[in-house]
Amino acid sequence: MYRKIERIFGGVQRNLTARKRLFSLLMCAGLALSLFGCGAAGGEDAESKAPTDYETQEAIKKQIEDTPIPKGYATLLDDVDEWVTVLCKDGEATVSVRAFMDYTIPYTAELYLPIAQEAAEAAGVTLARFDVNSYNTNKDGIVAETWASWQTEDGSKGTFTDKAGGETVVKPGWTLEEVYEYFSDYDGIVKDMITEAGGSYE
Repeated sequence: MYRKIERIFGGVQRNLTARKRLFSLLMCAGLALSLFGCGAAGGEDAESKAPTDYETQEAIKKQIEDTPIPKGYATLLDDVDEWVTVLCKDGEATVSVRAFMDYTIPYTAELYLPIAQEAAEAAGVTLARFDVNSYNTNKDGIVAETWASWQTEDGSKGTFTDKAGGETVVKPGWTLEEVYEYFSDYDGIVKDMITEAGGSYE
């Protein structure tokens, strides 16, 4: 009789223990799914709050435009509203600055390259390319052709192109010093431009 009772209650106890284990496993699984769901939602929220390429390029452009420069140096830029253009994609930015004339390219590049680098860093992207260009526009203000440009990917050496003289000149791997030397005959003109605009050339 005692063994019979023991078997009955022992079986009940084992059944209860098995049910407790099953309940615990279900609770753990539910908790894990809940945490996984929260993590996924958090990731989606983080992605939705990340700035778009357009927002990033507008932030870089605004910082470049708003950065104070020495008095008189704005004369190095072309007198147009869109003198700086920024394009962003996949965490990389391309910044293009429009110079007043081909011979102001090295001065404009030296002034705005560090500004563009700082703006890209502040936006959390890589400055993949920096260009300084000068354009020939028609009477309607539409770009007819590029006169000259200096395009760099590493901020040190770049490709210099000049079409102003009729014959196209292309110089890959040129530093800014070499571009300065190329336009050395215009050094006095640039200094006069800056001083006449109320600045001082150093």
